[in-house]
Amino acid sequence: EKQLEAVLRSVVKPNQATKSILDIGSGTGTETAKLATLLGVAPERVLCLESSKPLQKKLQSRGFTTADGSIPSDSSFSFVSLLNVLDRTDDPHGLLRSAIGAVDAGGGTIL
Repeated sequence: EKQLEAVLRSVVKPNQATKSILDIGSGTGTETAKLATLLGVAPERVLCLESSKPLQKKLQSRGFTTADGSIPSDSSFSFVSLLNVLDRTDDPHGLLRSAIGAVDAGGGTIL
């Protein structure tokens, strides 16, 4: 957790308001919850992309919104996280491009 906090301090500008998070490959939501807490984002403002239906239920029980599809093309987020996911996709470059494209101007991405 201290390592994640140190990384966030290096990418989040002082007084930068984080309004929403897209977490790709959220798993059980343990790291998602830490990220949301450190960035001061309420669970309902976090969209978790997770393909596993049982894990989606776990995420929903924690208050997160879930989806199992691709990154919504009509949405943008203050912060996008891809933790331990790029090595598990058939098209890591495409996923990374899409993720970066979903970041608000002045927002951040963590890999």
